[in-house]
Amino acid sequence: MVAWSDGRAGSFYRIYAARVTPAGSVLDPSGILVGPANNLYQYYPSIAYNGTRFFVVWTYGYSPYDIMGRFINTDGTLGDTVCILKPGNPLYNTRMAFDGTNFMLAWVEWTGSTYDLKGLMVSGSTGTPVGSSFTVASNVYYDNSIGLCYVAPYYQITYSALQGSIYEICGCFYNTSGQPAGTAFHISNSTYTCYQCDVIPGTGNHFLNIWSEARSTYDIYGNTDIQTGISDHDVQRTGDRNTGATIFTGATKWRYAGSGRAVVYSADGRKMGKGENGFFDCSRLKSGVYFLVTETGEKIKAVKIK
Repeated sequence: MVAWSDGRAGSFYRIYAARVTPAGSVLDPSGILVGPANNLYQYYPSIAYNGTRFFVVWTYGYSPYDIMGRFINTDGTLGDTVCILKPGNPLYNTRMAFDGTNFMLAWVEWTGSTYDLKGLMVSGSTGTPVGSSFTVASNVYYDNSIGLCYVAPYYQITYSALQGSIYEICGCFYNTSGQPAGTAFHISNSTYTCYQCDVIPGTGNHFLNIWSEARSTYDIYGNTDIQTGISDHDVQRTGDRNTGATIFTGATKWRYAGSGRAVVYSADGRKMGKGENGFFDCSRLKSGVYFLVTETGEKIKAVKIK
């Protein structure tokens, strides 16, 4: 089942879907009208399969900014339209994945000062919320820059987040209760802005990450990572270094000697971000142990306690 938004109704965009066979034959060449025939702009559809039915979600591009959903049976017949959430803020993107019981829904929301990546667990049988929405990350790139997939026991979410002066691809794991499993980690290792990302699972707990990168031209880049352990060539282990320690709390900026760049690593060696001009913004880091290595070779161990 493929879902999309098009403007065949005139000025207003609506959500359509079509069944496609494994051989590539389109069974519904005119599309199945999924969104209601109203005069609202229906954008950013995403689709997931719960084992018996497909579930399509989309957003309204202007007020009321609702997130809507609708089940589609495998024969193309439709269930009821469900209003999943009324955020009240402009919305960009939706992504869905299924864990065997529930869906995870992710989207980008303009909060008035930042674009934030948010999530919500949704019932796999009714399409209604399970619990409350939660914030995955702040200061993210707003347009088509979410990846979401499920490989037991975790969801992996990828996104483009502002790190210093550029956007970099980051990722995190969430459990089926909508709680973070560990800290966020870096996926891209470029000095160029990266956005418009996605992620798909492979074999052996590997994930294929892809994104668009703004170099001299706009090209597609990618790499693979794994749920446990390190496979990114840019990662270096710093946990065994003889370093001084510092403890800090809250959403503070971490100042270090020198005026150049530095790289921050988690305790297991994953690159967490880059500092510039002698500062690293710690607000996105969760509680844990981190290591900072400056371009002059200075090594700092830090513990964030809340």
